[in-house]
Amino acid sequence: MKFKAPIATVFAIATGFIVLLGYFIESPALLAVRTALLQWGILLAATAMLVGIGSLLGAHWEKVRTGAKGSPYSALLILAFFGTFLLGIYDYIQGTWGVAEKSWLQWIFNYVQYPVQTSLMAVLAVALAYAAIRMLRTRPDLPAIIFLGTALLVLAGSAPLMGIRIPILSDTLYPWITHFLALAGARGILLGIALGTLATGLRVLAGIDRPYGG
Repeated sequence: MKFKAPIATVFAIATGFIVLLGYFIESPALLAVRTALLQWGILLAATAMLVGIGSLLGAHWEKVRTGAKGSPYSALLILAFFGTFLLGIYDYIQGTWGVAEKSWLQWIFNYVQYPVQTSLMAVLAVALAYAAIRMLRTRPDLPAIIFLGTALLVLAGSAPLMGIRIPILSDTLYPWITHFLALAGARGILLGIALGTLATGLRVLAGIDRPYGG
């Protein structure tokens, strides 16, 4: 088994095994080493995030400078980033960081980010329902019918139809679908992601997958 970067590979595998063993073996020395490695990982992740932010701002600034297509959106992104950043610094200086009633960042979340997210989710729900209708027209099979029927029931149960509230939808079908069917599906997806992540990590630690060399 050949690696293009053997030192990085050995270091990554050793670090992963030390951190993994620290969760199963109670040893003060191993705990100290694991904590130090995790702190280094946090610092590296923060550094990578700063590099990513710089790359993002640089790419959008290049669009604004050259007047490329979509440059107004790039300018809006840059202004929003620096505006939020400066307001966060202001909250920290004024001592209102984390205070919901006085924090400007909390105001931005409540009156800008949260409404935008809600609107996007509403548009996504309508788009999914429309896509289900088109899929039913081209391929009228049982899964498409179940998907469309479930989507329509959830939409009808979450909001009154023309101001008319239907008790069997709002009080019975909608809670049952969201609390049982949707929650069970979400848990299954999360379990699959967790198992896949664990399997991938073990393959990397064992040297089966080689992200550090060909």
